[in-house]
Amino acid sequence: MSSGPPTEHTINLGSAWQRTLLNRSDEVLAAGRVRLPDATVFTGDVEQAIYQRSFNRPSGLDSTSRVYLECGLFAAGNQAFFNDDLRSDMASTTIVEITNDMQAFNTLRIVIERANIAIVGSASAMIRITRS
Repeated sequence: MSSGPPTEHTINLGSAWQRTLLNRSDEVLAAGRVRLPDATVFTGDVEQAIYQRSFNRPSGLDSTSRVYLECGLFAAGNQAFFNDDLRSDMASTTIVEITNDMQAFNTLRIVIERANIAIVGSASAMIRITRS
């Protein structure tokens, strides 16, 4: 028996991303904190951008809670790692359920090749929690 209508809660993950820019030799060209969307114009020797964001497991989850990670950086076939596991399901969609994959502390890392780098200018990220 349901205790009421389904509810949804979102947590914005737009800030506190660590971005590392690499050249063809995997040398770090620049590193620092950014927000999404990232309006940086990538020029010169940048061959790859790595975006990393950590977050705690949301509090108040129960057996009816489902947790989804929604991120515009997933698109374009970029490599995505959740808690250091390569997630092929994150390369073809912008929203993935992570309910059973979360730990107390979680890390999302997305590797973007030069050909796909323009996507960061419009990408957002959030956690969506639904409860039935």
